[in-house]
Amino acid sequence: MNKDAPRRKLATILATDVVGFSSLKGMDEKGAITALAERRKISNAPIAQHGGRFFYTSGDSVMAVFASPELAMRAAVKIHEEVAALNAELPKEKRMRFRMGINMVHVVVDGDDLHGDGVKVAARLESLASPECGICRSESIHQQVKSILQFPFRIRASCH
Repeated sequence: MNKDAPRRKLATILATDVVGFSSLKGMDEKGAITALAERRKISNAPIAQHGGRFFYTSGDSVMAVFASPELAMRAAVKIHEEVAALNAELPKEKRMRFRMGINMVHVVVDGDDLHGDGVKVAARLESLASPECGICRSESIHQQVKSILQFPFRIRASCH
């Protein structure tokens, strides 16, 4: 084996982003940044509890890697539930909703960072997730978790 060749591994990627974060910042920059920090505390716990590790953050976007689709889905659902509960107490215009995308792929490992088309696909899936359902997963994720997780899945042509 060539020791200079890129190291690859199978990974489950969770990409998250806040819906309309720029608009929220435009209305109240300090409030939006404070609210994002509060929600990051909420989202960090399920990611850690399910064995996830952050490998990218930028503004309101985060990417984490998990050992399995089940763990990533469990973390995503927990984040969605906890953020929704917090948002329920707020006026509609101040709610901060996360969209999430989950994909399972081979990635190139570069230190603590991960690269590859599959990472980009997770980000694209996140952008397809509706603010109401919150989580868009690839067909490979769906096939892995459909028989072991009892979450209500809604199949949309753009989300599988």
